[in-house]
Amino acid sequence: MSLHPPHEKEQLRAIEIQLATAPTIQKDLKAKFGYGENIFFELDLIEYRINNSLLDIAEDLDVKSLYGIEKNEVARSSVGYAFRGHHNEDFMPDYQFNGLFSEEMNDMIEESRYIKVGRENGHIGGLKASKLGVGVHALTPEERIENGRKGLEAQGKHLWSLEEIAELGELKYEQGLTWNDTASKMNEKYDKDWTTNQVILAYQRNKHLLDDEEE
Repeated sequence: MSLHPPHEKEQLRAIEIQLATAPTIQKDLKAKFGYGENIFFELDLIEYRINNSLLDIAEDLDVKSLYGIEKNEVARSSVGYAFRGHHNEDFMPDYQFNGLFSEEMNDMIEESRYIKVGRENGHIGGLKASKLGVGVHALTPEERIENGRKGLEAQGKHLWSLEEIAELGELKYEQGLTWNDTASKMNEKYDKDWTTNQVILAYQRNKHLLDDEEE
């Protein structure tokens, strides 16, 4: 974490406020989503984070007013620490704490948000390209699907089928397994090495497709 000498004291004070506030924000989020009571807590919180920026969440929780924070950036970073935690043993070690999500899950959510925001920002340009029949819009649906498949496979990412997504839901919610046990069952059956976070996010991203299929 780089600090700028002319403003080092102010920066350190801001970080101290962020780290001190983050655990309380965690409690606010757990209360909001029914931690310990709602069996869908993890999924609901993941979906909430994917669909909202850190600043959106800070405003939703009224972080600035509740904790006497003046700047949006400080409030935003406080929420960020709530999700990621603070594990630096050399920088303010007295404030170390675990985040709501693991580092891997946070990174996956950031990737998902990056794709989501990119799609939204590129919507108008995409419409223009579609009318001109250029770029990806010049391809047939089958060609776009195949290119997407190759791209994902090249990155070593698994393409989840609807059958696998349905099976995740059955294991977790019909058999009542934990997500850790669900991941273990899937890895054993398909001879994979998926992490629990990968399994959770795969289900969260694709569960809406199951309803479409059933209709």
